[in-house]
This record gives sequence, structure tokens and C-alpha cells, in this order.
Amino acid sequence: MEQSLSPDSPNTTRWIATTTCLTLAMASPFAQAAPMPAGAGTPGQPHLVNTAARSRIETRITDLHAKLHITRSQEGLWKDFTDVMRANGDAMTTLAQSRKDNQNRMSALDDMKSYSELAQAHADGVTKLGPPFETLYNSMSDAQKANADAVFRSAEHHTPPAK
Repeated sequence: MEQSLSPDSPNTTRWIATTTCLTLAMASPFAQAAPMPAGAGTPGQPHLVNTAARSRIETRITDLHAKLHITRSQEGLWKDFTDVMRANGDAMTTLAQSRKDNQNRMSALDDMKSYSELAQAHADGVTKLGPPFETLYNSMSDAQKANADAVFRSAEHHTPPAK
């Protein structure tokens, strides 16, 4: 039976905690992304997504897949969820790199606007992760749900995977 996440639902707190953890998992690669080499891109040129950041996202996806015991029948739902994770990661990496490229030319106002764009992209990304994760979570067995709850509550989940 599919459960909705209304303010009165006992699963609301669990869903919020899970979404927050997923956001942290998605965002942690950007806080740790290696700097781009000098000349890797110039302002006004599109940047290739930082491969170190993408690698960390892929590592996180692989780690979560194993820890959540995703079944063969859940692979389509998992793909929907991870497609959003990757798109969010790419968007955040692009914005963070643009901010870095322009930091020496930004006024205080430009800096504030740039930071706001980054924060808004992060918030939008969290919002986009919710529906596909809810669908995946609702497809899980009770044992998988209990395991997922434990995974997202753990301190280990809040730390980036080892390089």
C-alpha cells in the first residue's frame, strides 16, 4: 500500500530526514571537488562537469545501491532516482565552477547573488529528489525500509565515501 507524506503522516519526519541525508550525499562532492587546473575553462565557455565531483557522485550511488539492497525489480525506480541525483550534481558543479571562475571579478552584490543561485539550485535539487525517492521507498519491503531508515540515520551516511 502506497503511503502519502502529509503533515499528519508518521512517515513525514522519516521522509524529511531521508531527503536531507540524500541532499548531503549529493552536495558533499561539491564541497570537496578538486580545483580545476589553470586554463581548464574560461569565463563564458561551458565547463565540462568536474570529473572528480562526478566520480564521487557515482561512488555514492554505488554505495547506496549496495546498502539499500536494491532489487532487480526496483532497478527502474532506482535509475529514475539516480538520474535526478546526477542532474542535480551536474547543475551544482556547473554553478560552483562558474562562481569560482568569476570570484575575483565579482562585487559583493554579485557574490551574494551567485551564492543565492547556488543555494537555490541546491534547494531545487532536494525538491526534485523527493518524488523519485518516495516512489522507490514505497516499493521497498518492510525490511528494506527499516534498513534504509538505519542507513540514512547513520553518521557514516553523512560522511563522503573513502576515495
